Amino acid sequence: MTVLLRKRVNIRDNQEEIKVFHPSGTLSRESQERAENLDVFLAEKVPSLAERIMRLPDKTTPIRRWYRLGQELRKIVDNNDLVSRLDVQNGLIWEGIKQYLPETIGLKGAGQAYDSNTPRHGDREHLPVCYAASSYAWKEIKWLRRWDDWCAIYYRGSMWRDKRIIESLRKEITGMKEYPKRKEFREIIKNLAAQTTGKHIEVLNDSVIVDKVHSAVEQALADVA
Repeated sequence: MTVLLRKRVNIRDNQEEIKVFHPSGTLSRESQERAENLDVFLAEKVPSLAERIMRLPDKTTPIRRWYRLGQELRKIVDNNDLVSRLDVQNGLIWEGIKQYLPETIGLKGAGQAYDSNTPRHGDREHLPVCYAASSYAWKEIKWLRRWDDWCAIYYRGSMWRDKRIIESLRKEITGMKEYPKRKEFREIIKNLAAQTTGKHIEVLNDSVIVDKVHSAVEQALADVA
């Protein structure tokens, strides 16, 4: 499908911003109108979304803050006829939203024009990570103490989609004497990914999931000891 994005261009030696349909190519009038209506919708809804997030108390943890952002994103993206699933998958909807976020929200690139020459990684993937976190109820992931820990899970493939893995991790980690350090947590997720990569996790028995998570934790703690 199509999303309207602001783009910097040079016009008569002056750099200006114009709105361009993405992806480029021959578009039907229907696609153009949908993209234009989506742009108007985002211009109205996204700034107020950001205001609600920025009003959260200063004591709010980063994971709580970004989880709340994910909830707000879900209100915009889900069950919205103007947003296609393809726009979500190719990341264009996140670029469309980000261009209307104020810089003060604390996200690199917020409020800036789209740059097709900049690779989509790191901070540029922040919004889909927030969106993914909000697929869980807060009580299911609030045991995580660092936003980086959720990112470590998300970037290791599709394991974040299996709630049995997240619940088994919760039980393992909350049962430890102390919460794992950043390096330890990453080792746990790395080990777990190695055990599940290339496998259809959804067909594994619950007991197998529990065993794999326990093994990943035990191995990580032994490796970093």
